[in-house]
Amino acid sequence: MHTVNMAKVVLKLASDQVDEQDAKLGGDAFISELLQSIINGQNAQINLMYNYLHSVQVLLNPFLCFEIYLGAYI
Repeated sequence: MHTVNMAKVVLKLASDQVDEQDAKLGGDAFISELLQSIINGQNAQINLMYNYLHSVQVLLNPFLCFEIYLGAYI
């Protein structure tokens, strides 16, 4: 989640610098694409984990996570 936020901040606050560096790289420009890829990829992983946890009711029962943890050692 922090990675997504950092990439968003860079795109928002330093977009001119990102565009400038991409322009210097010409056909090899990758910085803006990399930041977008980080945001999209990490968000997909966050949603996948959220959906998994929701499917096992961990989000609805905070003690279930602890019970699952204990069950691994009992």
